[in-house]
Amino acid sequence: MLAVNAQRGHLDQTKEMFEVLPDQDVVSWNTVIMAFSQAGQLNEALLFFQEMCLNGVTPDQVTFTNVLAVCSHIGVTEKACGYFTSMVGDHGIAPAREHYGAIIDNLARSGELEEAEELVTNMPYKPGEMEWSVLLSACSSYKDLERGKRVAQVLEEIMPDEAANYVSLFKVVADSNTPV
Repeated sequence: MLAVNAQRGHLDQTKEMFEVLPDQDVVSWNTVIMAFSQAGQLNEALLFFQEMCLNGVTPDQVTFTNVLAVCSHIGVTEKACGYFTSMVGDHGIAPAREHYGAIIDNLARSGELEEAEELVTNMPYKPGEMEWSVLLSACSSYKDLERGKRVAQVLEEIMPDEAANYVSLFKVVADSNTPV
């Protein structure tokens, strides 16, 4: 029933049901964190995560996927990087592709393009369209023409027929006010 209320966006009911659960396990915490995150109550979602940890419930991969995404949307990159480090160091969770993607998104949104590109090229997974596209979009936002050209070239190799890549490169060039 908790999950049903959470999916329907009934946050008050979800919170009430959660508070009376006799066993608040990682799944129930994840459900509440996700419900508040999906409803746009991002700070509340992070507060639930902090409370979860204070209550001695060990977060799992799903928890960190949600929390890193929340951090990206509210622009707390330093906090996201701390959670990522804690995920690996304190909890022994090997980062999955979506964890790397969330950190890349955090770094890119905050303008830390060099760090984002370094993470894309050094993560233990072969970077795909998603990682490179996030970086290309940030190159446009932060008017980084040289990096944008490099990233667009990689995207062209990965997906040569994807028109969106050319549109994104055009946007980087247009935003930088520099001729190609």
